[in-house]
Amino acid sequence: MKLSEVIKMEIAGCDYTSPKKIRKCLIERIGIEVSISEIKAIQQTLQEEFEKENLKREAASSEITDAQLSFIRVKSKPIEFEDEMVKAIIEGRKKITRRISQFGKETKCKYGYSGDFLYVKENYFDARPFKNMPLFSKGPDFYYKADGSFIGEHKWNSNMPREAARIFLKITEVTFEKLLDISEEDAILEGVEHIPGLTSYWKHYSPTLSFSKEQLKDAGCPICKTAKASFFSFWRKLYGASSVELNDDVWVISFDIVQIRKGKSLLSKAIETYKK
Repeated sequence: MKLSEVIKMEIAGCDYTSPKKIRKCLIERIGIEVSISEIKAIQQTLQEEFEKENLKREAASSEITDAQLSFIRVKSKPIEFEDEMVKAIIEGRKKITRRISQFGKETKCKYGYSGDFLYVKENYFDARPFKNMPLFSKGPDFYYKADGSFIGEHKWNSNMPREAARIFLKITEVTFEKLLDISEEDAILEGVEHIPGLTSYWKHYSPTLSFSKEQLKDAGCPICKTAKASFFSFWRKLYGASSVELNDDVWVISFDIVQIRKGKSLLSKAIETYKK
């Protein structure tokens, strides 16, 4: 990775917006001095890239008519995601998902193939029975745990009905491989979380399966040095401590976002509505 890309990544992941604080942060983290003017220029570039990406998403969604969306909602197949990966989809980090093939390559992928549609099943709270309460009367029908919502008793993603779905995907490609064949690039596209401020470190999703309580107490929360290691830690969280070593056959499903239904879904938004 080029030095300029490293600096850009560090600035993008920095908790500060002040160029002076960012400059100090860069010196402490990677030992590089960058001028204030250079930092401002990189910030401007990052902002422009962010706005361009938003415009692309808006243009893509505007090409879909209401009739097409209705068709997609009816014809789409369900696919379950955990909260971390729902968030990754919303943030545009997740473009691929791997699903275990129980009977090998000869069977059909139950989620479909290129051109088919999916709706995301996620942990949710159904507020419709509580619409007579002031807090919920003007709020959304559904709240989603991936948004940070802690209101009500959230139901598991497996129980989510189609009408509660807010995220719709279109499959662009389906391939078949062994789990351990995943590349570093694909692991990143799986949506694993990069740790802000650390160039080559990624979130560890299953520390209690990999370390003892004593180790965690002494060293704190572990991190992963590669995106692959981070992905495997998430796989273990889903399927158990020895699941990676099984090296299952998996369907590799690439997808584009068709729609993320907008709306106020956080408790804070509901409270704002109630106060008005």
